[in-house]
Amino acid sequence: RMALGVVLAVVLAVVLALGSAQQVGPALDALTFRNNGTLSSADHVTVGSIPCLYLEPANVTRAQWSWADSGHHEYLFLQAAGPQSCNVSTQEKTDMRGHDIAAVPVGQPNTTLCTELCCKTAGCVAWVFALAPGPYLSCKTGQPCCYLKSAVDVTDPNPACTLGLVQQPARQAPPSGVRSAVPLGGVSCGSVELRADGSLREWTVMNQSPAGAAKFGVVDDAALGLRIASARGAAGKASFTRLLRTHPPHGLPGVQALRYQGAYPVSKLSVQDPALPAAQVAVYGYSTYFPYNLEQSAVPAIAFTVTVDNTAAGASDLDVSLFFSLPLMEMDTERRGAKPGHAVPSARHPTECLQACNDMAKCAAWTFTPQGSPACQLSLDAVPLSAYELGSVSGVKGLWLQQDDQHVLHLDRVATAQAATSPAVGSMTLLATAANGSLHTQTWLGDNLTQVFEAFAQSNGSSSSS
Repeated sequence: RMALGVVLAVVLAVVLALGSAQQVGPALDALTFRNNGTLSSADHVTVGSIPCLYLEPANVTRAQWSWADSGHHEYLFLQAAGPQSCNVSTQEKTDMRGHDIAAVPVGQPNTTLCTELCCKTAGCVAWVFALAPGPYLSCKTGQPCCYLKSAVDVTDPNPACTLGLVQQPARQAPPSGVRSAVPLGGVSCGSVELRADGSLREWTVMNQSPAGAAKFGVVDDAALGLRIASARGAAGKASFTRLLRTHPPHGLPGVQALRYQGAYPVSKLSVQDPALPAAQVAVYGYSTYFPYNLEQSAVPAIAFTVTVDNTAAGASDLDVSLFFSLPLMEMDTERRGAKPGHAVPSARHPTECLQACNDMAKCAAWTFTPQGSPACQLSLDAVPLSAYELGSVSGVKGLWLQQDDQHVLHLDRVATAQAATSPAVGSMTLLATAANGSLHTQTWLGDNLTQVFEAFAQSNGSSSSS
């Protein structure tokens, strides 16, 4: 038995037990890929800056961010294993000209900030600190400024400067699937990427013209998970219950390693963990794609399939569950319109702010800012565009409803008349199917991923609802 579990962010979770997919599974397993990359839970992926003309930020929710050019941008790197640090030796009253990667203004005359900036910037081997003698790159005249260098050259005595020579820890390009992966979601329908660490990134699902689609770098509570155990009455290894993440959030259990392979329109994650009670386990994410047929390729949907190879001699039957969480809330995001919002002083948690919006007929969207006074603000009539705001939580009015068919869960965006045309007011349906065999569902409601995953782990494959 295979089960698909779905968590829908306030958070609602549904576990769907599927029969073995005799048609889809073997077809997916027969695919071959020319790329692959394995990421271990022991690997350390870090963010570093690189000098380049343009690299889109992880979160793009405002027009000016889409084409911002600072001369250096953040990029993902694989940090070498072992205890390593970025070391610096300084030389007072010393200058070194040329080889500038960037000139970065700092708020105070503190050379430690220059070291931190250099250590975060790929290719930086030295820095010079000085009060800017004139406008150059991002620094203005008189500002405390760190000049980051890509090479070490001849030095000159200068009482106004401090030179730092930096020894960077070894960094290298990460495995395939870490920096980018196959976009899932249908041609021209927006997309999400299933990355090599199991995270779902590059969420580009809402049209915000003229800036283009709002993009969210990572939605951490969106996660796939597995539970594999010997079928009831059969002897075998203990239950294997993990998030399909090498670096899971909230201290939840993850897998030892994932091997990523992908080619449009399919991404594949193969689980590598000695605790697995099966020989091979793979999870696929894919969308429809028909060459020369745009209409059939433009289906705004993603399918996830788990395949398990348990054909070794003496192997016992297994119960297999696939869990999928999909938060309804937009983390680190705000939705504020031109008009002041309707304040809800009694809402002290994002879930209470969402509930207040659902309870008010004219509410179209909501924003919860912990430091706000009050924290909860409702947008009436229209849905404002989303904007990246660290620490804030927002969303659009909506309810998850169980359909008459218990295997279907529908997100109903109960829009006001003015909000009905907003691109953020699209409804969504979650559906489970099985090639043959029984199909069961389970649902949970919780405030976060931890609550619903723990309920999933404790359910032991039961088909009852709660």
